[in-house]
Amino acid sequence: MVNQIRDKKFDCILGVNIGPNKGSRGQQRIDDYSECFSKVIEHTDYVTINISSPNTENLRDFHNLDELGNLLDKILAEKKKLNSDIPIALKVSPDIDNTIVKDISKILIQYKVMVILTAEDL
Repeated sequence: MVNQIRDKKFDCILGVNIGPNKGSRGQQRIDDYSECFSKVIEHTDYVTINISSPNTENLRDFHNLDELGNLLDKILAEKKKLNSDIPIALKVSPDIDNTIVKDISKILIQYKVMVILTAEDL
């Protein structure tokens, strides 16, 4: 995917959605996000961290505040290491409880991360 976007010129804003490999577990998932992030930031206008894919088993565990905090810590450390100012967005599940939405929102404000809503979420 990186080769495809690297070799093309786009006349629009390009965002890349990242996630872990399907078979990854635990810390390996966080490392997958970090690796994807570092590979795409030179070729995109923003990066979306997807923690809502229904096709990846237990991915929504990142709605847990401790796990989300660990993930954001790793991504932001990588962003700082690479001296990048690329915006980061977070795609959350559309069916989570409002209490969880409020808690996640507080973390996103703390980390200065955007929230992406899709058409089906509205």
